[in-house]
Amino acid sequence: MVPARVSVFAMLLVMAVLLACAPAATKAQISDAGVKAKILWELRAEGIDLTHLTVEAHGGAATVSGLVPNRAQQRRIHDLLIRTPGVEEAIENVAVETPP
Repeated sequence: MVPARVSVFAMLLVMAVLLACAPAATKAQISDAGVKAKILWELRAEGIDLTHLTVEAHGGAATVSGLVPNRAQQRRIHDLLIRTPGVEEAIENVAVETPP
């Protein structure tokens, strides 16, 4: 009889090999809702106020539109879009607010 520790280790090893060999999710396999949720999550994590922004995702194209207070946030949004899994076309329609 094989000791329990060895069989657990063997099972974990087999699972790790199978997971490593499984194909990763492709951009086409990520839903539009999942892409939108990921973008919203990342925008919040970056500390970007979403009050004046809208996010849309459809068929690999993701769009963020609206206003931000400075160019740094505008650039961060663009960088975030192009690195988001599932985004094949990044459309950044974000303008910098001008002071009154």
